[in-house]
Amino acid sequence: PHCTSLVPQLVDHPAVAAAATVQFNGSIPVAIYELPVLEYLNLANNKFSGQIRRHITLTTYLKELNLEHNQLTGPIDPTLWLLPHLRLLDLSHNKLTGTIDMSIG
Repeated sequence: PHCTSLVPQLVDHPAVAAAATVQFNGSIPVAIYELPVLEYLNLANNKFSGQIRRHITLTTYLKELNLEHNQLTGPIDPTLWLLPHLRLLDLSHNKLTGTIDMSIG
């Protein structure tokens, strides 16, 4: 299934978005990144593809981002390190390129 059905559900609990192991596919919807109070995003173990969009920096309260075990590709956007509250980032088991800034955390 595509992830469009997840977005309306986030209105009830905007601080938490979890759709792990649902087998969503396609790109991660931009609407998820437009939830400014989002603190926890777990989309692990799906089939999301494409790049992590630069829109992720709109989620300024994001504390945990788990995108492990998907099919994400492309470079790791350095703007991820600009998220001031981010304390957990799991991008493992994807096809991402680039380096992780080891000075974060």
